[in-house]
Amino acid sequence: LKPFWPKPSWLRPVSSAGAPSEERRRRFQEAMGDVTDCCVLVCGGGNAAQVVTGLLATRYKTIAVSFFADEAAKWEQALGRDSMELTVEGAAVSKIVSKPAKITNDPSVAKEADVIILAVPSFAHGEYFEKF
Repeated sequence: LKPFWPKPSWLRPVSSAGAPSEERRRRFQEAMGDVTDCCVLVCGGGNAAQVVTGLLATRYKTIAVSFFADEAAKWEQALGRDSMELTVEGAAVSKIVSKPAKITNDPSVAKEADVIILAVPSFAHGEYFEKF
């Protein structure tokens, strides 16, 4: 089967050492550009929320909010002043380093968001809707 979309010209196989070539890495960075003015609010504090927050924080102002117990405080304390580091095997960029703008349990941050992502189980959606 052939894909029906054309592959971007900068998408080439990785070097023989298994790491993306410098040219591929440069082109990827150019395609990504700078962080935009868009603000994304990621709801939740579990694995999915942390991964999505780490990925989105590379490009957007990203705020994480969790209402579960003291999850936001624990996440913020664990991160401290450090950035998050995601390892993505087989991707053009195998190590992604980013930091969310804020990690909180304050529902008022929803007013800052242009986009809200619910990265929580469906039974928890109602709590977020009520608090926002």
